[in-house]
This record gives sequence, C-alpha cells and structure tokens, in this order.
Amino acid sequence: MRGRAPLVITLCLMALTTPAWAAEDEVIVAIEPGYERLAFDGGGSHALGATLSAWWGLSDMVWLMGSAGAFQALQDQPTRTKALRYEAFGGIVAALDVFRVIPSVEVGLGVAGVKSTIMPTVRLGAGLDYLLNPQWGLGAVVRYRPLQQEDLANAALTVQVRLSYRFEG
Repeated sequence: MRGRAPLVITLCLMALTTPAWAAEDEVIVAIEPGYERLAFDGGGSHALGATLSAWWGLSDMVWLMGSAGAFQALQDQPTRTKALRYEAFGGIVAALDVFRVIPSVEVGLGVAGVKSTIMPTVRLGAGLDYLLNPQWGLGAVVRYRPLQQEDLANAALTVQVRLSYRFEG
C-alpha cells in the first residue's frame, strides 16, 4: 500500500478539485517564447521564436484556441537555409483546474510556412500552467507539428514558456 500512496493521493486530489470555469465572455491571452527542434532526413537544426495565443472559454473545460508565431532557424544545414518559419493555428484545448495548476491538451489545424511556401498541418500539444493569482499564469507547453517542407523540415517540436493573462467578463 505504501508504494500506491502517491497514486491514491493524486486520484483523491483530482476527484476533489473542480474544473476551470470558463465562460463565453472569458478570454486568456498568452505570449509563449521558446525553443524549436527541426527534424529532417540526415539531421536536424535548432530555432528560437515565440507564439501569441488566445483561448476563449466554451464550457467549464473546453476552449477555442487561436495562435500565430514565428521561429528563426539558428544554423544552416547543407540542404537547408537559415529560414524564418511562421505558423497560424486554430483548434480546441481541454484544460482542468487542479489547485491552481492547470494541465491542458490541445489539437489545432493550421498552416506553417517558410519563405513563399505555405502548407496545411496539424499541431498537438500538452501544457501545464500555474495560476500566480486570478489573472496571471505561468507555465510551459510542448507542441509537435508534422511538416513536409523540403526546404525546412519533416517535423518540428517546440518547448515554450507561457505567460498568460485572464480577462474575466
């Protein structure tokens, strides 16, 4: 039983907490600077950048999400250029309030591009935020995007810090 104590405590805390109360007139805006790892056949490269995200509450756990951002590749590869990659996504986020800590998962559809090439793609993400007070939050998010752009990458994985502000209606 002793080895199961952390699991039992976690399950009890999850059962006793309430979901984040989103309302139609509630919006969260976040700036998310971070690191990106671009993967392609024969190697990979690194990038730095940021996204700006906004969430709009639909129910107590479901949010509509929109975001846009850009990442600058840091080094040239033999067949790749030091390019600025940009993106825009819309999608759904599921979030749960667990004693000021908010885990979330997201699925988005959108576009990613480099130079004059734009392609549709998806974005999958998972995040964890801590509410500093009722308005401000600080957290982290990890996101994956499959990219099929020969002049950039096959996939992108980002790790970003998130600073958010909640507008209550």
